[in-house]
Amino acid sequence: MKTSIIIATYNKFEFTQKCIDSIRRYTTKEDYEIIVVDNDSKDDTRNWLKEQKDIITILHDSNLGFPKACNKGIEVASGDSILLLNNDTIVTENWLTNLRVCLNSSSEIGAVGTVTNNCSYGQAIFVDYQSIEEMHSFAAGYNKSNASKWEERLKLVGYSMLIKKSVVDQVGLLDEIFTPGNYEDDDYSVRIRLAGYKLMLCKDTFIHHFGSISFGDAPPQYLQLMKNNNQKFRDKWGYDPDTANQIKVDFISLINRTSNMSFRVLEIGCGCGGTLLSIKEKFPQAELFGVESNSNAAEVAEIVASIERGSVYEASQKFPALLFDYIFINDPIYYWSADEGILTEFRKKLKEDGVLIAACPNLIHYSTIKNMLQGTIKRNHLVGMTFGEVQSFFEAAFFPEVRITGTVGQSTASEKDFMHSLSKISGVGSIKLYEIHEFLVEAKNMDSEVKLKQIINHLVMQTELDHNLKELSQYSSERIISVIEKVGYDQKVELFNYLAIQYLEKNDAKQALTYLNFAFEENDEHPATLFNLGLTMYTMGHLELALNWLELLPEKSEQVQHWLQEIRSQCLTT
Repeated sequence: MKTSIIIATYNKFEFTQKCIDSIRRYTTKEDYEIIVVDNDSKDDTRNWLKEQKDIITILHDSNLGFPKACNKGIEVASGDSILLLNNDTIVTENWLTNLRVCLNSSSEIGAVGTVTNNCSYGQAIFVDYQSIEEMHSFAAGYNKSNASKWEERLKLVGYSMLIKKSVVDQVGLLDEIFTPGNYEDDDYSVRIRLAGYKLMLCKDTFIHHFGSISFGDAPPQYLQLMKNNNQKFRDKWGYDPDTANQIKVDFISLINRTSNMSFRVLEIGCGCGGTLLSIKEKFPQAELFGVESNSNAAEVAEIVASIERGSVYEASQKFPALLFDYIFINDPIYYWSADEGILTEFRKKLKEDGVLIAACPNLIHYSTIKNMLQGTIKRNHLVGMTFGEVQSFFEAAFFPEVRITGTVGQSTASEKDFMHSLSKISGVGSIKLYEIHEFLVEAKNMDSEVKLKQIINHLVMQTELDHNLKELSQYSSERIISVIEKVGYDQKVELFNYLAIQYLEKNDAKQALTYLNFAFEENDEHPATLFNLGLTMYTMGHLELALNWLELLPEKSEQVQHWLQEIRSQCLTT
């Protein structure tokens, strides 16, 4: 088995040389062939390539761009897999072996990619190395083949993509309408998935990526190229890949379930299903549903979940009541505000303890105000809402509990000065209202007291102890005790002791002590309370107090007598 590594070059000789040197060093020679397609470089690249005996070189007399160069390389490739590799990368130990293990692990997998230090779409990981030598040391420890670290993705960024040759033969070459480059990887990812294959991100494989070297000298031209190619993609597929492929990490972080639990999720405005796919990877037992008005994006999303095509108004009538544990709204709720009843309808689709989570752009974000003042704003950009509007909108839908937070992006010193000026003019006194880019709304269908009662009942019935203890930790002990007092459980002291024991087993003696103190106040002669207070004091290293509590027990078993003797001995030796 052999991999054809295809590298398109245009100047930047020093990066090309480092890339190829790393391939030679960290890849078994028999496993690959290198094909370099040069787009008329003006530096030393072409002369150097002519001297390399182990490289298949194709020299163009003009700059044909990245997609065309890669296609020329694919046409002469003899490997059973094709690896498209940017020349501004440095490969590492075990990189190709790991990728091939994943690629060939299933007939359903069409292409795989690596993680790196510099990349979009969640393919970058945090690194702290300061040199290439340190990078290789890091990668040697990181690159351990591990199937549990493979993650299915909607798309793979094309700086490093390994594709089965049979898949390339089936879906065709890169689309050259994206010349000179950008969005051809988005396009190719869609084509591979629609052909019935999976894309896998190998989070067990790291290579170094300098990033955007070819365009680094001309940022304005690069931005215009991105804009043009984005439009080409939209013309071809009928949707914007930047929005349709997005993964709402904030949404996923609010799912309060364990990985093996079964629950139902609906995403309204799911695009191509990026968020739903990430949920599937993290929670394999989750049942996934989506609503998407763009039929082309919906076609891609249907690979991931059960999708209803059409408007939110139509979808609100199609689902039965009390069906979903979570509903995510990734649709502009600004347009919903004309009909507040639509939000109420979706609240009815939630289970009694369900949660609806929505994202809404901040109408008065500083960038919007700035564009308005400069006269460059477009009316279709005014799709946000103010904090007060969001609050009123959800209150009108009768959610018992609504929490609104905001996401804040990075801003420059001059942008912060602008926000301070706005706060002075408005008299608000804070820049927060202008700094928040997007409001994140968490609306619970059950108020916190009802939810807390439910958690306590689950604990009493010993149902999913770890999960419910984690849920319980979100509430203060005062709130928990208040609910227990209010409900009037028949065996209140026993319940306090039960909670204390659960926390003791989690090595949280301080939390256990809180409940034991309340149990003691209820009944200062209860044997279990006295014993557990002694045990807790002993766990915390307070030997004298442990001795005092255990000695208060009216009846002492042989085991307790033995413990008392041991504690007295320890007290004498400390």
